[in-house]
Amino acid sequence: MDGDTLLVGAQWDDDNGTDSGSAYFFSVAGMNQPPVVSIANPTDGSSYTINDTVVLTGTATDAEDGDISTNVDWTSNIEGALGTGESLSVTGLMLGNHIITAEVSDSAGTTVSDTVSITITNATLATPDMLAPNDIQQPTAPTFQWTAVAGATDYELAIYNIGTDTLEWTSTHSAAAAGCGNGTGTCSIQPAGISLQPGGYTWLVRATDGTTFSDWAIYSP
Repeated sequence: MDGDTLLVGAQWDDDNGTDSGSAYFFSVAGMNQPPVVSIANPTDGSSYTINDTVVLTGTATDAEDGDISTNVDWTSNIEGALGTGESLSVTGLMLGNHIITAEVSDSAGTTVSDTVSITITNATLATPDMLAPNDIQQPTAPTFQWTAVAGATDYELAIYNIGTDTLEWTSTHSAAAAGCGNGTGTCSIQPAGISLQPGGYTWLVRATDGTTFSDWAIYSP
């Protein structure tokens, strides 16, 4: 058997003696070869955060149909169908271990698949670097200053009264309002509507992207 061709030998099938015979060639028409599909990205075992865009790319070829990469169906064992095509960009995958499957069928209905495993984890934010507040003069609340955190959309601020062991004030402000909406440089906020009595205070700030929070950055004079 060579490809679609079968050679069969028939000894002594004529009248020319024991040293004679015939050879018969048979062509097997229409024998379908299964397609081949392969995932190029993501790589098996890779990890992403919940805010990342995961790019799915794969190739699929078939002996009879040629390049059928555009017919690849992508699925996740957690979220189900993700889309169809040679390349997809997927955002917002749920937390957990996903088995990503690329599946394709040829024109004869033969289906093959390839799989990889990826992990989606919570996003992490860096902790801001709290700078010394300006204008530390009671009863005016000082101006908060801290370094911007890439990916942060808002910042939560707090003033803690050391003497009374109480939270004096807390508020949340957008990165844009703090003057660092591009995620770089120094952020600053002047708390409004509060006054501080003489005593010891701790200033705190932490970053958030609306889903996760950084650790608190703390300044104590």
